[in-house]
Amino acid sequence: MKKWVFVWLAMVLLCGCYDAREIDERDFVQTMAIDALPDGTLKVTLGISDDAGQMTSREGQGETLARAMAAQEAKQSRTIYYGHTKTIVLGEGLLKEERALKDVAQTLCTEQVLSLKTYVTAAEDAGKVVLALCEGESGTIDQFYQNNKGDWEETFPVYLKDLEEKAAEGATLLLPWAQVEEDGVLLSGCAVRSDGQYLGQLTGEETANLTWCGKEGSGRVVTFLVEGKPLSVRVNRRSAHVAQGEQMEVSIFVQGEVLQSGPFDLTDPTQEKLCLDAFSQTVTKQATEGLSALEEIGVKERKGVELAVKTDAVFSSAGMASSGVGQTEP
Repeated sequence: MKKWVFVWLAMVLLCGCYDAREIDERDFVQTMAIDALPDGTLKVTLGISDDAGQMTSREGQGETLARAMAAQEAKQSRTIYYGHTKTIVLGEGLLKEERALKDVAQTLCTEQVLSLKTYVTAAEDAGKVVLALCEGESGTIDQFYQNNKGDWEETFPVYLKDLEEKAAEGATLLLPWAQVEEDGVLLSGCAVRSDGQYLGQLTGEETANLTWCGKEGSGRVVTFLVEGKPLSVRVNRRSAHVAQGEQMEVSIFVQGEVLQSGPFDLTDPTQEKLCLDAFSQTVTKQATEGLSALEEIGVKERKGVELAVKTDAVFSSAGMASSGVGQTEP
């Protein structure tokens, strides 16, 4: 019995050493960009992190994603490891090709080389985003999300599992839009696909308005006017429920913290209700404008559907008592 235990331990230890040598011979992908060229060829650009933490880029092309990845790997002596990939960037050309997009989504998910929780974004030129990340100090878009949660409420984080499901169903898909600026890669607005077609982009403001209708979120600061005087509220929690039918009913709940009450005395129930009414009206107006933007860009499920938005708002300041109020806009 002791002999077999010794043999088993020896095998485990030897396998561990073998795997360690394998790790030393791997390149770890941090960001992956996929573009569709005018002739239909797919181009893959990888952002790879080296032993010193620096990122370098590599490219490969092929008729399918699998062939493009294989072409890139054939040029290297080291094994490429995709398990640490944080972000996938899809080029605008790929979003316009339904068959190619479905192939990409299916390949990425069925090959099981990437986590289904990998972020997915869109860009006019996905390869340029990877190059900018390699050349700059902003790191991966994943780090960008984590470091700027409060500031990026205007985007909808999308994961690989969402891409596969919605690409297969032809459902409406909103992808955060990445763009290269002088100070790095920024996320603002979103690309829109619906009913198997690429419809274009929503601006940062339109997307920010639309996020009120998302499932949940927190962190953003909203400034609005109450009888001509500004009031700022930080959203600590928000959630929404959407009921779709002949009439789309959106119920929004917002819990916020008043940053500066200014001339308002929130211990006075009348003034508190006045501020809550104005807050609810602001959220309702922005959410309605965001949903209208979807209709204007061509999302069919929004066309001809009456809209009813109701917001229940609660906030507190300096430990004041909280209360709620609703505002409906047909």
